[in-house]
Amino acid sequence: RLEGTKEAAEEIGIKQEEVSKKEFGKLFPGEENSDGAISKDGKTSYVNRDVARETGAIGVGSHELLHGIIGNSYQKLGKEEKVKLNTEFLNLLGSKEKQAILTRLAGSYGITGDKVFETEELFTAFSDEIVDGGLSFNEGVFGKIKNTVHKVLNKFGYRKEFESARQ
Repeated sequence: RLEGTKEAAEEIGIKQEEVSKKEFGKLFPGEENSDGAISKDGKTSYVNRDVARETGAIGVGSHELLHGIIGNSYQKLGKEEKVKLNTEFLNLLGSKEKQAILTRLAGSYGITGDKVFETEELFTAFSDEIVDGGLSFNEGVFGKIKNTVHKVLNKFGYRKEFESARQ
């Protein structure tokens, strides 16, 4: 899986590096138990291969790639824009999908309440739930999401057209 995300990352100018837990700790002090991170400039994603292997974090590459795609642009949005975007996204989801994402945000990141509406982790949590099998594909829900994802990615300057909701 990492090889596929590495190629996708390179296509959009993001370098993906696998490093040991020790190396990761040097790059991100105090975060050595995290499975991945993206550099402050958004140009390199790092996978902590030791932690990813230990925790079974199979989606770490795609998670960090998504941060690379939306991260810098998302941070440029004002609070009102973030809340509007995240609210619109959450409103597209069914109750099962919404609960799975909110549970992941709370459990993995400690993000609850109003903070849910101000974080880009909302989108990575959704992606992670799909990759990890927590959410199964639903053409109706995912078709609506596909249209919103197009809008979001285009707003962030990433021109990708998905042929189907499954992509």
